[in-house]
Parts: sequence; structure tokens; C-alpha cells
Amino acid sequence: AKVDVLGIWEKTLPEVPATEDDLLAVEKMIGHRLDAAHRAFLGHANGWRSLRGSTSVLGTSDLAGGGLADVVSMLVETLEPIEDLCGYRSSELVPIAVSEDDIGVVLQVRPRAEDAGKVLWFAGGLVETFAGFDDWFLMMVDSVRADYHEIVNGNSGVIPTTTP
Repeated sequence: AKVDVLGIWEKTLPEVPATEDDLLAVEKMIGHRLDAAHRAFLGHANGWRSLRGSTSVLGTSDLAGGGLADVVSMLVETLEPIEDLCGYRSSELVPIAVSEDDIGVVLQVRPRAEDAGKVLWFAGGLVETFAGFDDWFLMMVDSVRADYHEIVNGNSGVIPTTTP
């Protein structure tokens, strides 16, 4: 059934899986192994543009400095000194997601730092923290589901339709 009849959200699928060579190349470039849960995700989906709204999960090309890397860098710079916001230097953080049209950026604590794997969501300041990548990703999926239910139940201002 078609729900988003006004086309408010871009409908995307996850990217094809990253290869082991892709993952090893990124790890070599950033100087450490990726968090296990994040790495496993990339092994199934090498990024996901517009997972929820304008928020995209970064793929290996983004992590290697291409694609959305410039957006991430700009947003992280606006948070400096980021250590005052979260207790970590920017060198201790790895980007995992970014909003392409607002100020949201999601960073993960590098494996060698204290609290390795912890995920931090920023939007002008620290919004929320998650124990790890899986917790953050599940929150995103739950948010997409909640958006869907709001539309279907008529609570969003979007008029649903049930055409096949």
C-alpha cells in the first residue's frame, strides 16, 4: 500500500555490501579496526542514503573521505571544542551517519578509547548517546516505524492512502 502519497520521504534501499577489501582499506586509512557492530553492518549494507529523512548511514567511500565526508567535517567543526560537549576529542571519534540537510551528525567512540563503541548523536550539541551501533540503528528503525504509524493513523498531517 502506498502511504507517503505526497512524497515527503525519499524511499531508498541500503547499498550493496562492502567487500572485505573495502573494509580493510578504510581501516588502514583511519588507523584502526572499525567497531565490530558497525563493521558487520557495512558487510551487509555499505551505507544507506536517507535511511530516515535526510539522515544517511555512511559507507566506506564516505569514511575514506569521499561522498558525505565534507558534510561530516563541516558539522564536526561547528561542534569544536567537541570535548566540552561529550568528553572526547574529535580524534577519538569516527563518523557513522550524517544529515544531508540539517545539523545532525552521529559519531562513534573509536575502539582504542575509553567507552569504545559508544555512539553520540549531535545536532548543534549532544542530543543523545547510545551504548553502541546496534542500539543507535534500532532507534532509527523504530523512528521510521513510528513515522509510518503516525501517517497511517492520521496524526502527522500527511493524508494516507491504501492504494496497492
